[in-house]
Amino acid sequence: MNTIKSNTTNKLVQVELVWRKEPRRNRVCRAYSDGYVLRLMNGVPSFVLITSGVRLTHFQRDTDRDWYVDLVKVECTEPDYYRVTDMAIDIWIGADPRKYRIIDLHELIDQWEDGHITSGELADTLMSLQQFLEEYLHGHYCPLNFPPTSIQPYLRNGARAARQ
Repeated sequence: MNTIKSNTTNKLVQVELVWRKEPRRNRVCRAYSDGYVLRLMNGVPSFVLITSGVRLTHFQRDTDRDWYVDLVKVECTEPDYYRVTDMAIDIWIGADPRKYRIIDLHELIDQWEDGHITSGELADTLMSLQQFLEEYLHGHYCPLNFPPTSIQPYLRNGARAARQ
């Protein structure tokens, strides 16, 4: 798990989004940071949980409320500048957060086999996946906590998923 904690409070920061497999998608965007959540300003509701190593993007199609979760590596490379690197594993979460799908595990293994990530980064990513699932989606162990309470203040009413 990432242990970065920022001292900024709702401060405008720069975020570099990095895709190792598709570098043409790399870009820098603006975001607001409260020290725990980066609210990306890129057209659709998108949030990076700094200490959890996940990026959550909300898509609303008709009456469906889908979330796409990217496991990411978050680095604060200099004051007010974050690098958010996609670590290949994604999770699709439907309107009912008990129904989710883990995507692209093979891409993570490919990155490791090709030497693009270390064994430590592979282990950190898998630990982040497990922690995210346990903390937010495994409702049979505890009440569901999705979307995370840390982003609730930033969501419009229509973006909230039903809690079970």
